[in-house]
Amino acid sequence: MVYASDSTRPVELGADHRRALDDWFSNRLSRPISSPDLEPVGLKLIGGRLVATEHGPAGLYLYADGHGRRVALYVRPMKIDKNDRMVRRQGEGVHGWTWADNGLGFGIFGLEQAETLHRAADMTRRHYLAV
Repeated sequence: MVYASDSTRPVELGADHRRALDDWFSNRLSRPISSPDLEPVGLKLIGGRLVATEHGPAGLYLYADGHGRRVALYVRPMKIDKNDRMVRRQGEGVHGWTWADNGLGFGIFGLEQAETLHRAADMTRRHYLAV
């Protein structure tokens, strides 16, 4: 909610610096990280920023739909190698999906309809399984 609601500076690097953003995340998370194309579900990349967590660095990509509603994709290293099940999350008006694959943890959160977020989560998962 902190970055997604910021109207003047929601990201450190904009979508026009997508390659630099992906490289920055890859270097800090010590593995290949790239922003998935979520335009087929109506979400366009705004950009992203590196965030600090209790588990170390994480990448935060921000997307927006055609109405300006924002969706955050959170990626961080995890000790869990594989968790086949996506888990639906909800709290304080924000909902989304979390899962882990190949040592990375993922979360997609926003105010979007649950179906849009689930489709975005599915696309993101396929993207990272192909990397």
